[in-house]
Amino acid sequence: MYKLILENEDSLQLTFNGLNGDYLITNITGLSPAKATINTNQAALLDGAIYNSSKVQMRTINIAFTIEKRVEINRLFVYQVLRPKKPITVYYQSNILDVKINGYVESVNVTHFDQKQIATVAIMCPSPYWQSALEVITEMSAVEDMFYFPFASEGGKNLLPYPYDNTTRTNNGVTYTDNGDGTITANGTATAYSDFNCQSRTDTITPFTLADGTYIVNGCPEGGSSTTYRILVGITQNGSWKTIAADSGNGATFTYNSSMGNLGVVIAVYNGATVSDVTFKPMIRYTTRDASWQPYDYGEIVFGEFSSENNAVVQNFGGIETGLTFELFATGTVVNPKIFNYITNEYIGLNFTMLEGDLITITTGIGNKTVSLFRNGQTTNIFNSLMQGSTWLQLPNAGGVFVYTVDSGLIADLEITIKHYDLYEGV
Repeated sequence: MYKLILENEDSLQLTFNGLNGDYLITNITGLSPAKATINTNQAALLDGAIYNSSKVQMRTINIAFTIEKRVEINRLFVYQVLRPKKPITVYYQSNILDVKINGYVESVNVTHFDQKQIATVAIMCPSPYWQSALEVITEMSAVEDMFYFPFASEGGKNLLPYPYDNTTRTNNGVTYTDNGDGTITANGTATAYSDFNCQSRTDTITPFTLADGTYIVNGCPEGGSSTTYRILVGITQNGSWKTIAADSGNGATFTYNSSMGNLGVVIAVYNGATVSDVTFKPMIRYTTRDASWQPYDYGEIVFGEFSSENNAVVQNFGGIETGLTFELFATGTVVNPKIFNYITNEYIGLNFTMLEGDLITITTGIGNKTVSLFRNGQTTNIFNSLMQGSTWLQLPNAGGVFVYTVDSGLIADLEITIKHYDLYEGV
């Protein structure tokens, strides 16, 4: 069962749900993903073309419906709600989705002299994406000291989460020792296939995924091969493990997209192979980052009774990258707040001293990039306070992890709320 609602700027609504006897939909188009424009260049003596760029076009929703009962009264009400050139919001609700899209009424036509009058309306939507009807709100939570959050001090290029799913253990003759910095030392002779799970593909509590893209896995020591030992990256396919990358010492490139599901990362020692103090340094990185090992460094980022970082995992159920709203509220004096995307190490920061009661709002949406301060009842534009190197952080299509720091002041004196709307290609 679905419900479709058209609401104008005066909150007047037309409701279609199969139960409203005044209006019945006969046809509707424009609910599916909008059409894309693909730009290419052709070259002499080259078959086909070279891809240049692409974009998704505006969406047009066309609705045809019959006007039942009190025809003239209901027709005039249609004109009241659907006014050409005026804003209109389309709400779509089902058992799974509750979304909306903003547009403008392009045209309204009615067949006055048919036995049953049919109204058709065309709605032009400049932004092609549906968005969640309700704003998604995530609160950043304080991290107590002695809780080690893997925000690597050398730049965050290692995308592999730590601590690992396995800890120090012996499996089929090989003992794997967790050295506490992300490295694993193996000793023994494998009596059968032996492995150590850095990340388990079957983990449903803290599943490991990446944003869509191309990555490199490296960290296998010298001597790796298909008969000795390797670092494997894999997925589940038809209920079984499928290797998509295997590093034997020179790194291995793989491409991942969210439809592949959870990733598994495994140190494998093969039957009959002997390892003696062989140390693995598992790392997954972007192809633009170098292969040098980056250890996980803990214990030096404790501030009073709190870590110098707060964190939040923000989920994106729509699957489309979207802008964010950050609300920073100070309960004490804090200096130079900075928010990081933990995965990419991009950040947005302010060269600004926040006083108790200050509220700073940062918006990063396309066409809506602002930085404002609310202090003593007045709102001020503080766009010029942006730190050099700041990025307008977006929520990746697979979701993201965000952390924040301050240069001085208690981290507990800064509360951050992250808000966004999930975006959908179609309904």
